[in-house]
Amino acid sequence: MSKNRSGVKSYPLSPIQKVDLYQMIMAIFHTEAGNVPISVIFQRDMDLELMRRALEIELERNDSMRIRLRFTLRGVRQSFPEKKDLGEIPFDDMLGKTQEEFEAYVKHYNCKPLKTYRGEPYRLRFFRAPDGRYGIYGTFAHVAMDAPGVMLFYRDYIEVYKALRDGTELPPPLARFEDAIQRDIAMFENKERMDRIKAYYTEYFAQGGPSFFAGVDGGRDLERTRKKLRKPDFRGVSTVHPFNDKSETVKLHIDAETVERMEAFCREHHVSVQALLQFAIRNHLSHINNNVPDVCLFTTISRRATLADKNSGGSRALAHVVRTIFEPSVKFTEALARTDKCNLRIYRYAEFSSVDEIFLLSRSDGISPQYTTIPVLFTFFSRDMVPVPKDMGFELYGSGNGHFVYAQYTMIIPNTVSGGYDCYYEHQTRSISREDILLMHENVLKTINTGISSPEITVGELLESL
Repeated sequence: MSKNRSGVKSYPLSPIQKVDLYQMIMAIFHTEAGNVPISVIFQRDMDLELMRRALEIELERNDSMRIRLRFTLRGVRQSFPEKKDLGEIPFDDMLGKTQEEFEAYVKHYNCKPLKTYRGEPYRLRFFRAPDGRYGIYGTFAHVAMDAPGVMLFYRDYIEVYKALRDGTELPPPLARFEDAIQRDIAMFENKERMDRIKAYYTEYFAQGGPSFFAGVDGGRDLERTRKKLRKPDFRGVSTVHPFNDKSETVKLHIDAETVERMEAFCREHHVSVQALLQFAIRNHLSHINNNVPDVCLFTTISRRATLADKNSGGSRALAHVVRTIFEPSVKFTEALARTDKCNLRIYRYAEFSSVDEIFLLSRSDGISPQYTTIPVLFTFFSRDMVPVPKDMGFELYGSGNGHFVYAQYTMIIPNTVSGGYDCYYEHQTRSISREDILLMHENVLKTINTGISSPEITVGELLESL
């Protein structure tokens, strides 16, 4: 920690934020690949002046909205000035436009890089959607705000707007991201703890032997890599292609009735909905890759365990490898329990750099770090993570950046209007097609419905049913 010329304390990037910097370097020609594009559309009439006033108050309450990042001779530094000018927030009226025109509008701004280190860590715009609903378009630099941080921003903003509209007290203050950064830096400087976590992951990856890239494309990219390297048994692919990392996003849906069945089943069998979704995805990946038993998912963990953590914004999340190896005889319920157990172990050892973990996995597999055996990055938000205030219904609107550093990213978030889940599948177009994504979603739903209907079914029988 130090102070700049204006007397404001500044800090280096936390190890978590350095992961985002690493990803920006991987996408050096398309830095928008590291942004978090999530917008919100409200379900009732909104007052534009009140919307702006609520945003000004949120700027005061949420220090991650005041973050200032800059390059210095000592590396990247960040500070949190007490005041920041909101500036002019544009208003875009899309009333009467087609849905395709609205999506093109969102994509246009998503694909514009942020000037993250020159005073623009996020981009906000007010809009009116084609159906007349008001909303806030937002895209955020991941180094400043991860997806849980964005959710917190919208949740608190809505509460502030409600208080202004109703003339009531503002919600309780948020916890400071600035404090969380200092805790994170101190935690990662604890060498004894880091050595213990590193030893855990080293053993975790070694247990199952070399892992395998069970890609969404069904092995096409893996076969190309094997031919290029002249290694017919090679098990990884490279997803880092700075000149060819174009991506598309497919939005699909899980209806409310299915979600209710999923939640009821998970309560009955004492497993998480996240584990059910993870298993369904890995079951599809196994199926289209010759029923391979070994599948890895890169799963995002918010690292917000305490109440103070849950009420702090910024960038705290890390992704960790959830590796499952299931033989055909394993029962569906047992597979879910083992997936959940794996998740719980990962939560326990979550304070570890995703980059270091990728390098450990590559070393365990005996391949160069430029190759990976991780086919999917997965993020899930349960319904209790996105509470809906009374008489302030809203819909979260996710979308892609047009470029991405991983082969495929699946983000599943609650649709607070329908009661279901919206599934956003972003995929690199160089290796994965829209048809691949449609098949993936279809098989995810098939696996969930078949497993719930027949809990004693085996993994092998589930694979045969697809």
